[in-house]
Amino acid sequence: MRRFIRNQSLSIVLLVLFLLFLGGQSIAGHLQHNEDLNEHGRPSLSYTEYLGSSHFLEATMENWESEFLQMFAYVVLTAF
Repeated sequence: MRRFIRNQSLSIVLLVLFLLFLGGQSIAGHLQHNEDLNEHGRPSLSYTEYLGSSHFLEATMENWESEFLQMFAYVVLTAF
């Protein structure tokens, strides 16, 4: 097990960071989207409804376009 973790440590770190950042983005996006909806007199969405909304999908796809940041993180983490 210890050897597996050592050999796969870069993948594990990148996966954990990806999940943390995606979770943070979803929470911040949910709060912002509900604020925008409330300003226009529309009802708020629950968190699970937000995760299936086009707003969340659009924001996620826009962030995935930042390939340069992802490649920079990959290069820096592989250096260590």
